[in-house]
Amino acid sequence: MSWKLSNKDWVKEIVWPFKKFYQGTKRLIEFTPIVWKSYDWDYQYSIDLFKFQLLRTAKYLEKYGHLENSKYNAQRIRTVCRLMDKVYNEEYQDEAYDKLTKLYGKAAFRFETVPTEGDIYSLKMKYESYPNAEEIRKTSQEYIKKAQEKQEKAHRLLWKLIEHNIRGWWD
Repeated sequence: MSWKLSNKDWVKEIVWPFKKFYQGTKRLIEFTPIVWKSYDWDYQYSIDLFKFQLLRTAKYLEKYGHLENSKYNAQRIRTVCRLMDKVYNEEYQDEAYDKLTKLYGKAAFRFETVPTEGDIYSLKMKYESYPNAEEIRKTSQEYIKKAQEKQEKAHRLLWKLIEHNIRGWWD
């Protein structure tokens, strides 16, 4: 029994290694900026790399996806990446600071990141000379605590979404 390749198949066999080399080189070039700017001492760089790869997967699924739910999966990936931005850019903390600035004005207080045991941030305010200093202190503590709770809840939700969906993000 003889097995014979058609002319078209022979061309594919010859071209395939060159195509694979081209695709690998292209991927290497596309990943270079993100790898170049990353370091090993902070988890945020790992998150950035993971997000970069997820967005590449979403783009691929939208453009070339063969499965019925490819476009849906791409949307899910993009949703996870937006939540990742909210969580790791600490948008909930920023919202609390913006609310406090609107309430008491920019000059009324100063925020400093102070490492504390068990807290993400501690608020150090310069409010001693203001007549409503105690009100400012209580309100800011309340807003910051709520922001930290939202931040933690969003963080848990993010990783539950990833855990629940990641095995389906392929084509």
